[in-house]
Amino acid sequence: MYLDGGTYCLAALNQSMGDVTAADIGPLSVPTTFLWGAADRSHRATKRDTCREIAPHAEVRSFDDLGHCFDIEDPARVASLLIDS
Repeated sequence: MYLDGGTYCLAALNQSMGDVTAADIGPLSVPTTFLWGAADRSHRATKRDTCREIAPHAEVRSFDDLGHCFDIEDPARVASLLIDS
């Protein structure tokens, strides 16, 4: 299954939701933490706080020195942040 590389399940799910708006999803009522890789070169035009459209109460944590795949770039730091949140 993974012999030719990783799968992109989350990206595929996100892309399949093209017609879904923030109003269709939120506002979320569960505790929510969004993680953001500020050095992401693939999503430069995306604004960090747009995630608040579906979870206004969410905590948004940034990694200034990490990019799109921050969980792969520094898994220990990401895990520590999630455990401490």
